[in-house]
Amino acid sequence: MKPVKVVSIIVIIIILLPCWGGDAPVEGRWFAGLYGGQGTDGSEKEVFIFKADYMDSYIAAVILGKELLTWNNYLRFEVEGQVVRHFGTQDHFEFNALFVARWLPFPWDSSLDTSFAIGDGLSYATRDSEIEVLEHEGTSKILNYLMFERALSVPRYPDWSTFARFHHRCGIFGLINRMFGGSNFIGGGVKYTF
Repeated sequence: MKPVKVVSIIVIIIILLPCWGGDAPVEGRWFAGLYGGQGTDGSEKEVFIFKADYMDSYIAAVILGKELLTWNNYLRFEVEGQVVRHFGTQDHFEFNALFVARWLPFPWDSSLDTSFAIGDGLSYATRDSEIEVLEHEGTSKILNYLMFERALSVPRYPDWSTFARFHHRCGIFGLINRMFGGSNFIGGGVKYTF
């Protein structure tokens, strides 16, 4: 299946999912946070099986987002914006805007509230990424942004959460500016919902 077709199917599902029934109240809460991470020259598979090598490249990010709606207390949709500072091997800013789908219920939530999120959107780098040029012989200032996140909070302080995040820029297999490949960062941070 072609990447364009896969992306189209995901977008349609995200748009139609709230219409399939259940309660879909507009949440309207905002969240803000900070996170940091380190670059890796490993593939996405190597990152997820903990076999990636890390680079002398780091990020520090500020995020601001808003909860849009929740479907049946299972899935929450959010929007998020990020300002990211690269340092170490790279020295530039990155701006990301994304839509997020967050899975809410886990069996142990009464002891440790857990959620898992996938986000996708656009990324703009103020300079060409040296990592992307080195690893993939080219880059583009505008690329796709993808993130995976696991967030945890204790019931006593439900507005505060810590999270681990996979931060990824890529050209979606050549779909954006004929870019094959991208860059990966692994990190963590803290969020406050208000």
